[in-house]
Amino acid sequence: MIEKKKINKKAQLSMFIGVAVILVVVIGLIFLIVNHSRNQKTNISDPKIYITNCIQESLQKAETNITQSNLYDGGRNYALYLGKKVPYLCLTSTYYSPCVNQEPMLIEKVRAKINNLVLADVKNCFSILNSNLKKSGYEISEGNLSTKINFYDKSIELQINKKISAKKENETKVYEEFSSSIQSPIFNLLKTTQKIVNYQSTYCEFNDINWMMVYPETKIDYFITSDNTKIYTLSDRASEKNISFAVKSCSLPGGV
Repeated sequence: MIEKKKINKKAQLSMFIGVAVILVVVIGLIFLIVNHSRNQKTNISDPKIYITNCIQESLQKAETNITQSNLYDGGRNYALYLGKKVPYLCLTSTYYSPCVNQEPMLIEKVRAKINNLVLADVKNCFSILNSNLKKSGYEISEGNLSTKINFYDKSIELQINKKISAKKENETKVYEEFSSSIQSPIFNLLKTTQKIVNYQSTYCEFNDINWMMVYPETKIDYFITSDNTKIYTLSDRASEKNISFAVKSCSLPGGV
């Protein structure tokens, strides 16, 4: 019995040592990953890489703002759905009539909103970059800043034009064009939104089943309220990101 107890204690000790070694390795890996990520964000040896990394988080936040707000910007025309304000993108106040598109420039409006959301962070990134270059002994001169949001089917890109000259002794480095991008389904969701609104404002209906057969990457659901408002929810199947909006078109009187 004594011998068995000794064997059990040795086995337990070996197990504890093994677990401790695994924990040390895991903690070490986490530290290396976090440290590498920080170095990427603060490394100024290549200003273009620095700006790219610095702005990506801001783009992610801007995309989240768009999806979580369901495109709602504080206007009067909205429906309440699951406790959130959902904007009417197509609306009529009369029976049997097709709705009127409330946001004919929706994509441009979202593009401008994202650009405004990231602008302060962009300026801050360049401020930090210039400060660090000066600490490294460079004399800095810079031009005006201009930014532009580009939408692609699976990504959002921020294009930046700003001239920076960094001079140190007999060396001068000039940077003019910067960019940063993230993977995002926003553009596809917005294009589908526009299609639904266009069909509802013209034909008073939209065939979501046929649309999903042709474009299966986007899932379309809708809920009909008591006043014949349709609350559409469009979801990207890969990322599960979604937006919701309301449409009231060719509504019928109560009891019809």
